[in-house]
Order: sequence, then structure tokens, then C-alpha cells
Amino acid sequence: AKPKPKPAPKKPVAKKKRKRDEEKEEEEEDGVILPIMGSGSSKKKAGDAPSSSKSKAPSAKKSKKKAAIPKPKPKPKPVPKAVWSWKSDLYADDAHDYAWTPYSDADNAKLEAKYQEDPTQSFPMNGTYSVDLADLWQYRTSEPHRRRPIRRVAAPGADYEEEQEEKMDEEEAEEEEEEDEEEEEGRWFWKSDLDLSDKDPEAWTQYVEKDSKKIETKYQEGKKRFKLNSKYSVDLTAFIQHQTRARHRQRPIKRHPPADGWEEEDEDEDEPDYDDEDDDDYGRGR
Repeated sequence: AKPKPKPAPKKPVAKKKRKRDEEKEEEEEDGVILPIMGSGSSKKKAGDAPSSSKSKAPSAKKSKKKAAIPKPKPKPKPVPKAVWSWKSDLYADDAHDYAWTPYSDADNAKLEAKYQEDPTQSFPMNGTYSVDLADLWQYRTSEPHRRRPIRRVAAPGADYEEEQEEKMDEEEAEEEEEEDEEEEEGRWFWKSDLDLSDKDPEAWTQYVEKDSKKIETKYQEGKKRFKLNSKYSVDLTAFIQHQTRARHRQRPIKRHPPADGWEEEDEDEDEPDYDDEDDDDYGRGR
């Protein structure tokens, strides 16, 4: 009989197992459990975030932060050298600002650029209007006779808003002084019957109170021409009222000394009709 083979001696594992137990105890104290040697799975402590296989352990050395590059300050918008306007009220005096309407920013920039190139040139402004810088006119390209004056005024400086506030304060103070002063107001009339003599009281009709006070105020201020409302204008140099869109349609006006009271008047209409004739539809260019 063949002798039985002796079993292979077992490897001593007690020492290795003791070492792994010691490492495991140290890791549990630190709060981290790493995979056991030789096992294909890893155990994690409850509450720990899932680890990524691509994530790297943070390096001991602190990364140096790059110094932030300061952003360049935005350039201030160029202040226009001048403000261009077109005359929207042909009957008002050129010295009054309300007679002028400023162009849009784009048109203003175009006008100023052309002016800097050649202040005597003419050029098309858009598909409808052209501009003559030499004579300062804006006119319809297809109808050159339909034109309006334009003007160029130096642009206000940085203190423009403060100057305007001061100006408004001064105007308010002047208005308060005028209200405090007890000045007698005249009464204004328009000639409603052109067939009667100017000396006939029946030929004249008194303006409504608000219109009469407006005319009297302009009269005291020394205004020559102004709009009474959207339909009528007044010329105090000739003492006439006329339709704004048809100057030839006019009527005489006159001023009387103050009266004891106002006549009864119909306040239902916002703008009373001061002309017995029918209105025509007159077109008005820009």
C-alpha cells in the first residue's frame, strides 16, 4: 500500500490577521473604512457621501490663487457738441424754446457729423426730408418749397440739470410774486359779426374766462404771437386771432378795461369755436 501524502502545512495567518484588525480599528477611530485587502467590495460608513472613482484626494499643498485682472472702466459716452432742432411752431418767435422740437438722437448725431464735415452742404436726412446746412432749412425732398427752419445750439454742460432747476425756481418765484400783486386784468373780445361797425357793441363777443386770462397774461408779458389753443393763434401786434393752419382766416380782437364780473358762458366745450365759417382740412408738413 502506498503511503498517504502528507497535507501541506498551513500558512501562518494569525500575524497578518492581527495586523489587519489593528489597521481596521485605527480607520474606524478616524471615521474612514477602506476596502479590506483582497476583497472586491468596499464598506462605507453610513452617512458618508458616495465617492467617485475619478475624484482625487486633495493635495496637501494649497493652490495659489491667481491675482484678478482689473476690468477696464467703460468709456463715458461722448457728449454731443450741439443740439439740433426744427421749428414746429412757425408763428412763435424764434427766441422761444417752445417753438422748437429737438431731433432724435440718431438724427442729431447725423446732422452734427455732416456739419463737422462741411457746414455748407445739403444732404438727404431720410426718405422724406432733406437738410440745407448753409441756410439752415429742412425741406421735403419731393417738394422743396415746403420747408422749416432748423437751428444748432451748443450742448448743455454737466451743470445743465442744476441750471434748469435754478431757472424753474426763479420762474416759480416770479409767478408767486405776480400772483401776490393785485393787477387789474383786462377783458378780451373777438369780433363775431364782421358786417357791423367796430364801434357797435353787438359786433363783439367776449372770450371765455380761461382764454381771456391767457391773452391778458401774454399781453402783460409782452408776447407778440402765441397759440391760444390747438385751433387758434393770436397776433397781438395786429390785434387779430386766426386759425393756426389757415392764417388768412382771421378776426379782429380788442381789450377792454376790467369789468365787474364775467358774462354767463357755456363751459361745456373745451375749445370754443371763435369762427362762424366752416373749417377746411389744411395739411401741415413737419
